[in-house]
Amino acid sequence: MEQSLFRTRPWTFLVVTLAAMVLAMALLFVALGLIFDHWPAPDGGLLFFLAIPLLGAIVNVSRQRRHPEWVRVSDAGIELANGDAPIFIRWTNVASASVRGRPLFATLDIVPADLTQVTSPAPHGTVPALHQLPGGTGFRIQVSHLLPGPRALNRALSLHQS
Repeated sequence: MEQSLFRTRPWTFLVVTLAAMVLAMALLFVALGLIFDHWPAPDGGLLFFLAIPLLGAIVNVSRQRRHPEWVRVSDAGIELANGDAPIFIRWTNVASASVRGRPLFATLDIVPADLTQVTSPAPHGTVPALHQLPGGTGFRIQVSHLLPGPRALNRALSLHQS
C-alpha cells in the first residue's frame, strides 16, 4: 500500500514564520522612518521590533503543535486533518481533488461525491470546515506550508486519480 504524508515540520515552520515576521517588521520600520523622516538611534528599543516577531512565531508554532495539519494520500483514499480530528475519503467517493493556487498560497480542494460517506475516527472532534467549491460542497485545506510541497501533493493526487 503506497502512501505519501504531507505535514509541517515545527522547526521549518518556526524559521519561515520568524523570517516572514522579521521582514514585515523591518519593512514597517523603514516605511515609518521614510514617512516621518526620523530614524531612531539604535538602542534597546529596537529589540522590541525583534521581540514581536519572535513572540508571534512561538505562538504560531505552539498552535501548530496542538492542532497539527496534514494530508495523507494512499491507495485507499485521502486522509486529512486541519485541527483535532482527521477525516478519510475513499477514492471511490472522491468527485474531484486538486491543488489550486500558486505555491505560496496553494490550497487543496476535495469534493466528495457523497458527504455522508466521509468518515472520521473521532466523530466529536473538530473536523475541517465545509466550503462551497466549484465542483460542489467540499473541503478546502491550506497546503502551502506542508512539506514536501504543493507540487509533490499534486503529483501524488494525479497518480491516484488516473
